[in-house]
Amino acid sequence: MGEKLLLSSPMQTTIISKLLGCTVQKFLEDIWATNQCFNLSGAVDYLEVLPSLSSLDSLYFSLESAGARLGVVDGHASPSSGTSLVRSDGRVALDEVHAAYRSGKTLLLTHLQNSHIGVARLARFIESELHGAGILLRKEVGANLFLTPPFSRGFEPHYDGHDVLILQLAGKKIWNTFDQRPKIRAGMEGDQVPPDQLGQIRNTFELHQGDVLYLPRGKPHVAYTTNENSLHLTLSIVPATWSDFFAEEIKSRSDIDSRLTETSQPPILGISPSNASELRQRLGRRWLANLHSLPEVPPWTLSINHPNISVRLAKSVIAELEILPLSDTINVRLPGSTIRLGADAAETVKRILEGHVISPKNISLGGRTDDSKTRFLHQLIEIGLATPVLE
Repeated sequence: MGEKLLLSSPMQTTIISKLLGCTVQKFLEDIWATNQCFNLSGAVDYLEVLPSLSSLDSLYFSLESAGARLGVVDGHASPSSGTSLVRSDGRVALDEVHAAYRSGKTLLLTHLQNSHIGVARLARFIESELHGAGILLRKEVGANLFLTPPFSRGFEPHYDGHDVLILQLAGKKIWNTFDQRPKIRAGMEGDQVPPDQLGQIRNTFELHQGDVLYLPRGKPHVAYTTNENSLHLTLSIVPATWSDFFAEEIKSRSDIDSRLTETSQPPILGISPSNASELRQRLGRRWLANLHSLPEVPPWTLSINHPNISVRLAKSVIAELEILPLSDTINVRLPGSTIRLGADAAETVKRILEGHVISPKNISLGGRTDDSKTRFLHQLIEIGLATPVLE
C-alpha cells in the first residue's frame, strides 16, 4: 500500500455557510438530518449561474439524455411517477410543455446536475465541502428543477428519503412541514403521507427569490403557490450509512454465498475498526470514480505558449493522491478518472494540494525545461486539479 492523501480544496467562505447561514461544522453537528433550517436570501449570490424563468424554454428544448427527464408532476411523491413530456423520438415539444403549465401542472426537470453547468458546479462545491468534513456520500448530489404555476401545487404531502436543500430561484412558494417520520433509511424512496397521519402543521416557510430551505430526510412537507408562480431547485444529499459498509463487506465474504442445508449455521457479520477503514476507502473511491469531471477552465481558453503560467489548486477539487512505494509513478484519483504521473511530479502535485501557487520557475520536475514544465501544468489544468492564477 502506498501513502494516501485525501483532500478537498479549502475555501475561506463555504457554499454551505452561504446557503444556510451557518458554518459547515454547525450544520453537521446541530442541523444535519435532525432539524429543518431556513435562510433568508442564502442563494442570492448564485442566481446568475442557475436556471431562470427566461432560460427555461432553452433548457427544455435542448434536453437530450444525461439521464434528465422532463415531466408533469401528478401528485405522487416520486419524481419518476409523473407523465413524461419527452416524445418517443427523444425530442421535447414546447407547445405541449406550455399547455401543461397553462393547465396548472407543475413541470419537473430531473438530474439537472448532469445537464446544467451552473447546477453541476454548485453540487460539486457541496460534495467537496461535505467530503472535506469527513462525510462519505453514497451518490452524487442530485438536482431537480420545479416550475409551478400560480395557485397550484405539485406533490401531495409527502416525505423524501434523502436530505434536501431547496433554492428558490424565482417567484414565491409556501412550504408547510409536519412532525418527523421515524425510521426513514437514507436513499429510500419517498412516499405520500395520508392526511390522518400528518398531524398539525409545525412550521410554515414563505420562500422568495434567493431563499434557501433545508429539510432532513423523513420530514413530511407540502408546498404550494399563491398569486405568483414558482421556480425552485432541489439538491438531494444521500450520505453513506452502515448498510453500505455491510453490503460492501458481503461482496468479499465467500461464506455468505454458501448453499443452505438443514444444518447450516448463519454466518456472523461484523466489521472491525480496521476493516471499516478499508471499506470506507473502497466506497469512497467508487463514489469518486462515479462523479463527473468538472475542470474549471476549458483548454481552448488557454495559450499553450504562455511561458509564465502560474497555477493553484482548483476550487471544489476532490482528489486522492497515492504515492506508490518502490515505484516511479503516483496515482491521482479525481472525479471520473485516475491519472498516473511520474514520481518526479509527486512533490509538485503535493505542493499544489497544500495550496501553493506553482509556476515553471519554482518547480524542479527532475530538471525538465521550462517548456516541459509549462506543458505539465497545462495537464493539471486539463484534468481539473489546478486552475490558472490570473495576474
